[in-house]
Amino acid sequence: MRRVMERERQAVARLEALESDDGLLVEDAFAARASALEELEADIPGAVEALAVTGVPSAVVADLARRIRRLRDRLERVDRALFARLRDGIREGSLRGEALRRALLSLAPPVRGAEGGYDVLDTLISGALLDEQPPATVRPELQGWDPEMVPYQPTPARIVLELATRLRPTVDDVFCDLGAGLGQVCVLVHLLTGVRAVGIEVDPALWAYSERLARRLGLADVTFFVGDARQADLTMGTLFFLYTPFTGTLLAAVLARIGELAARHRIRVASYGPCTSWVAREGWLMPEDAPADDPERLVLFRSR
Repeated sequence: MRRVMERERQAVARLEALESDDGLLVEDAFAARASALEELEADIPGAVEALAVTGVPSAVVADLARRIRRLRDRLERVDRALFARLRDGIREGSLRGEALRRALLSLAPPVRGAEGGYDVLDTLISGALLDEQPPATVRPELQGWDPEMVPYQPTPARIVLELATRLRPTVDDVFCDLGAGLGQVCVLVHLLTGVRAVGIEVDPALWAYSERLARRLGLADVTFFVGDARQADLTMGTLFFLYTPFTGTLLAAVLARIGELAARHRIRVASYGPCTSWVAREGWLMPEDAPADDPERLVLFRSR
């Protein structure tokens, strides 16, 4: 019991420390605020709820719960103002290219030793870009859904930033995201590099959402199409991105279609996730770096 009470005392002390930390109310302290909100969502409330079984009066527990909600609301209001400021900068054009990259990495710096995966940068970008509630993103009940199609999962934001850095597109390039989902990859790659971006998405609800996202941000050079990548028009693409949108024969068919384009113009393919080992076996492609089959790394290929 003594150990349990110590945990609860530490949680209350942590709540008091967060309540008195005015630095969390500074817009640019996003990473610290995200960490505090994570504590206020799970760790601290769990410990406070446990107080009820240790003999602490219910009125005290209820007051602590109200303080948690009040602080969480204050911090979330600061985030909403930050997200609105970022969106305004994107619409006005002041947050594009290197200015946007610096702003994002200043607000959500990399965690030392971390590779890939999701972190506070994903929270920042989702908050800034997705100001409309997204639709359901697992839709295997869709008409025409193929078992080899992989339900949508967002690409980790740090992978997208790496992708934008390594692509080095020319003015003639067109970036094509196969399995575009909510549209964040196309939008970010365009904002960071200026390349024209096209997304192909089979789910009409996700496609409609991504289209609204591009229009809300005023991005005329970001376009989305709804359809199956096996039939969609891919002829405009020169830079293709795949975060394992499909597997098996479906993936092979789409890669064959992209391979046909390589006879007409230079093609580069960026791959992340389990599909990379499939892409690495395509004879018309050669990796720009090694290893070419590591699913935890972004790997770029170019046509031979």
